[in-house]
Amino acid sequence: MLDQLSKGVSGTALGDILDRFRGAGAGSKVDSWVGTGPNEPIQPSEVEAAIDEDTLTSLSMQTGLSREELISRITRDLPEAVSKMTPTGELPVEAPVEAAIDEDTLTSLSMQTGLSREELISRITRDLPEAVSKMTPTGELPVEAPKSSGETTLLDDVPSHRTQANSGGQSDI
Repeated sequence: MLDQLSKGVSGTALGDILDRFRGAGAGSKVDSWVGTGPNEPIQPSEVEAAIDEDTLTSLSMQTGLSREELISRITRDLPEAVSKMTPTGELPVEAPVEAAIDEDTLTSLSMQTGLSREELISRITRDLPEAVSKMTPTGELPVEAPKSSGETTLLDDVPSHRTQANSGGQSDI
């Protein structure tokens, strides 16, 4: 359920989801879930205050649960799920892009795009969550990601730096 909640909130990180509950007035409860002591329960009204209507509707459609059942399950399961994800009382550290993409791929993408390694990582970190969310609105991977006319992708504004073949038929790289 927490995974679907995270995906339903546009790929939002756990810390951001918990911040929504803090902003809705449930800060001490959230802190109890992350901490090592007993978990304070949350009320359905706090779930409704923390999660916007569009997200609740989307999650309801994705899960096949009624809005009321979805809120009931989030109310019941979220404190324990967060507690299990934070056994030491600390939010998990999200893996940086460098840990998710091997060095050869980063180097290749940098050479293909003409972007520095740092700029490439910055763009991936900034744009990838939204791009994935747009490509998977139902939570399922598409067979082939559609590109609507007028939409841009992560590297659309980067000029192509394709290698030119030399007379020996080998690339310049």
